[in-house]
Amino acid sequence: MRERIKFWLASLLVLSLFLSACTFGQEPEPTPDVGAIFTAAAETVQAQFALQLTQTALAAPTATLPPLPPTATLMPTFALDGSNNAPATTPLATLGVGTQSSIFPVLGTPTPLAALATEAEQCNNSAFIDDVTYPDGTEIRYDEQRIQKVWRIQNTGTCTWDDGYVLVQYSGDNMNASKWQIIYKKEFVEPEEIVDISVEVSVPSTPGEHGGCWRMQSDNGYYFGTPMCMLIKVK
Repeated sequence: MRERIKFWLASLLVLSLFLSACTFGQEPEPTPDVGAIFTAAAETVQAQFALQLTQTALAAPTATLPPLPPTATLMPTFALDGSNNAPATTPLATLGVGTQSSIFPVLGTPTPLAALATEAEQCNNSAFIDDVTYPDGTEIRYDEQRIQKVWRIQNTGTCTWDDGYVLVQYSGDNMNASKWQIIYKKEFVEPEEIVDISVEVSVPSTPGEHGGCWRMQSDNGYYFGTPMCMLIKVK
């Protein structure tokens, strides 16, 4: 039995030596690159997916575009007097630069500013008639404290002077003048009516000529009429 075991061991030794001699001088096989294997697999899957999409697109029916809208029909027109004598259909007019179709009404021409000013003057206007008190050049003593200046004027416009109309000092010496204005209905001044209006002023203490001018003002702030002035000589 022992001799048989020695025989098999010797045989295995000789066989291993023989196999080693056969592979001596050969280079070992390279270790496979795992990253390259995964890259190749991904490229294969991508190519198959692209092929599948192409086949699906070829199999899908061709989309059809919606039909174009029908040609616009002509608009019916009617005569301005309400009759039906006009043609059943008339093409819409083409408007060019600087032109206007006869289908559309012509807009009214804006009123120029000059015409508006004329209308305002016709509505509100006044004329000076007389100095009721202290005509121009009246001499007044310096020790007089307050005097009342009265003008007589006429409403020469077409509008009634109602509440809100006022006499406004706009040039010269104000002389601490009081304010004249229309407040109550009984004070309204109708067109062509003559009225006395007045202001109370303080006499300046400085000798010499002193004076100022006033004008009527409407309730919308429009100045109108002949200026009303006063000129006194303080001595």
